[in-house]
Amino acid sequence: MANSLDKLQPIQKLGVWLHLTDACNLRCGCCYFCTAGCPIETYQATGHYNRKSPNCAIYKAIFDELLKLEALRLMQL
Repeated sequence: MANSLDKLQPIQKLGVWLHLTDACNLRCGCCYFCTAGCPIETYQATGHYNRKSPNCAIYKAIFDELLKLEALRLMQL
């Protein structure tokens, strides 16, 4: 069984931005925060590196809530 570093080598050849643009809609407000999630996790779930993270909906929900909380914090200053 290959270790995580062995699985990462093909991704390094692709480059992170290629993975991001293939996997995500760049109009998504979260894509620059999550950078398409973990490519190894996506590969294990889908068999492809250039797919949207299986946790995309979770990331979006978390980032939306974080932005709301930060906005509330800033309004109290």
